[in-house]
Amino acid sequence: MPSGHALAGAAFYLLMAYLAAERFPKQKVLCYAVGFLATAFVGVGRLYLGVHWPSDVIVGWAIGSAFAVVACRYLKAGVAAVISDSDPANRSPG
Repeated sequence: MPSGHALAGAAFYLLMAYLAAERFPKQKVLCYAVGFLATAFVGVGRLYLGVHWPSDVIVGWAIGSAFAVVACRYLKAGVAAVISDSDPANRSPG
């Protein structure tokens, strides 16, 4: 059974890292480093407490990371659509 904590941690912290990196492009490396470290700490904590096997945590990280990637792509596509809709150069006359 995958670790729900590792899954949620990966999805949340990696998505927050992406959003922070988009907002603060000069600190992109720092944003992603903090996101990956927070994700790692959640999984390692589950192992340290002895409540999951390593395979459970790895599967939780994989599923959570997949959710984060899908969410980031969705956000990026949505932002691009909003920008192109609001650009007066893309509007048809009349």
